[in-house]
Amino acid sequence: MTILITHPRATLLTADEVANRLRVPLATLYKWRSVGGGPEGYFVGRHLRFTEQAVDSWFTGGGNKAANIVAKIAAKTSAKAAARG
Repeated sequence: MTILITHPRATLLTADEVANRLRVPLATLYKWRSVGGGPEGYFVGRHLRFTEQAVDSWFTGGGNKAANIVAKIAAKTSAKAAARG
C-alpha cells in the first residue's frame, strides 16, 4: 500500500507516541493491530508510523470499539486453543 502525504505539515507518529496518546500499553496497540483493530498505520521502511489524522479519526469515529476488538482477540485465542487440541 502506498500513501501520499500531501499536507506539508502532516505529522507522523511512532507506535510509542500513539500508545501514549491513547493511554494504552504499547502491547495493547500491537494486539489491536494483530486482529485488524486500532488506527491505520503505515510502514516507512521497517518502521511503523501513524498519521495524526488517522489516529484522531479512528478515536473520534468510535474507532476504539473495544467490544469488537475483545471479541476478535477471544476468537483468535479460541482458534489457537482448538488447533492445539
